[in-house]
Amino acid sequence: ASNDVMPAGIGNARDQLGRFYMAHLGGTVGALKLPNAQQAVAFGYERDAAGIYCRRRLSLTERAQREHCLLNQIFRTHLPDPADPSHNDPILSAMYLVKRTFLPKHLRGRLQHSMTLDEKLAHVQNVVSSPVRLGRFGLRWMANRTFARRKLPSIVLGPRANVVNLEFHSEQEPNPASRLTLVSERDRLGMPKLRVDWKTTSNDLQSIARAYRLLGWKLEKIGATISGFEPGHVIEMADKSGAMDGHHLGTTRMSASPTDGVVDAECRVHG
Repeated sequence: ASNDVMPAGIGNARDQLGRFYMAHLGGTVGALKLPNAQQAVAFGYERDAAGIYCRRRLSLTERAQREHCLLNQIFRTHLPDPADPSHNDPILSAMYLVKRTFLPKHLRGRLQHSMTLDEKLAHVQNVVSSPVRLGRFGLRWMANRTFARRKLPSIVLGPRANVVNLEFHSEQEPNPASRLTLVSERDRLGMPKLRVDWKTTSNDLQSIARAYRLLGWKLEKIGATISGFEPGHVIEMADKSGAMDGHHLGTTRMSASPTDGVVDAECRVHG
């Protein structure tokens, strides 16, 4: 926020500072049903020689990305939507009910789904229908997360009914209209407040849809039945999902000239 020498801000002589703001688009879209119940899926966490938790993922080859003009993207197996009680899973229902109950009041409005009485009753039915499974999970969670030195990163459950949901993580293309700027209003420390104008482009969403199409072709070749891979559906859901995991980047673009960037190839501010 120092502008006593440079009114526009350091590195911002050409109005480039704060532009090209990017994050990772991500969400759960689509599912696949395996050809037989015995087919193995590396669904959960594994541990390496050092005891660090890690997970397998699906990705397209660099050649496929170049041939189909795709942004970098990966897929992982994922949980069904915990908000939908039709999953019939006591663990997911308990997780969803607890989250809604104990989330601070000022954050509850951010939940995308408003639960009806029928849905609440369905979640409760899921919980009471399998107390043994829920209890075993609770013990494992405490052992591997609450009391463990190396903590299990998150809840990962194996597929039920041989159906696996897919989660995607995708990069964005640089977009000068997606940016951070300072406003005249000051915070309690006297610093200008930040305005975030994060945007996606049509190509961001189209790239995700094309990647799903390629993955779908490959999955069908091994006999899997896919659903929710239709381009229109993928684009709609990806657009609704927005950014995830806080992997923010951009805003100080590297360039050969200050006309279209902030720092040079040595990460030194132009000028």
